[in-house]
Amino acid sequence: DTEVKRDLQLIQDELDLTLVYGINTHAHADHITGTGLLKQKLKGMSSVISKASGADADIHVNDGDIIVFGSRYLVIRATPGHTEGCLSYVLDDESRVFTGDALLIQGCGRTDFQGGSPETLYESVHSQLFTLPDDCVV
Repeated sequence: DTEVKRDLQLIQDELDLTLVYGINTHAHADHITGTGLLKQKLKGMSSVISKASGADADIHVNDGDIIVFGSRYLVIRATPGHTEGCLSYVLDDESRVFTGDALLIQGCGRTDFQGGSPETLYESVHSQLFTLPDDCVV
């Protein structure tokens, strides 16, 4: 709950934003996201996660779907391998990508549990992330 309080202060007080979506890159049985806690405190916020994850959410998305916010949008790219339902979110102009655990600094998320597969993750990273422009910020 400490992180939720911190995030709410940043979103509401410092940035004066209205949070429309809580987007999740993946889910694990051994930990939860803060999306549910944020939804309790922010009326109108919707949680988003991959349909393939099997997790509960207000909105389930698939590869190629689009999430619109203001005049911008995110394109969903399926990047399974860390988990079966991993997603990456690419900004409309391909200047940014939010990869979750599919791609980390000098590595990637582990693949030895919950439907993980090193071969699948390798393919995801190479076909979905390494094909983005060189100046795309991860």
